[in-house]
Amino acid sequence: MEVMEFDIPVQQPAELVWQSHIKNFQVTLPAANPGHYKKVEYTEGPPLAAGGVVKIHYVEEFGHYDYIKFRWDVMDHDNYYCKLTIFDGGFISKKFASLVYHYSVTPSSDNLSCTMVWKIEYDDLEQHDCHDILKEELTKFSNIISAHIDETIK
Repeated sequence: MEVMEFDIPVQQPAELVWQSHIKNFQVTLPAANPGHYKKVEYTEGPPLAAGGVVKIHYVEEFGHYDYIKFRWDVMDHDNYYCKLTIFDGGFISKKFASLVYHYSVTPSSDNLSCTMVWKIEYDDLEQHDCHDILKEELTKFSNIISAHIDETIK
């Protein structure tokens, strides 16, 4: 299993980022980037707890794939940490044998900003050059969420 890790600092408090990015995920994701995400639905289990299954639908114009499905493996709202496994759709069926994301939000010392911390664990099905795309997409996604918070909440 290979591992990729990176941090994205943002200028909002950790609690606000967690609220928008995870707790309000179903609403925030399509609202923050309507040209990319069509809708988010909880298909099985508890919506914001371990065992819950989520399906993210992409707009037709996105073109790369129609959806991804993932399972929350760990959800710790008190410590702003979650782990999820993508198991259907997206790159998983074409490029990866396994794709697991760890996500946490680390507050700054003054709690006025925070850092989104990403760790991706993956096994490749075959040799490919899509690893940088994962980081680019998550960086773009994180910055879009941060901008959405600025536009709608602050």
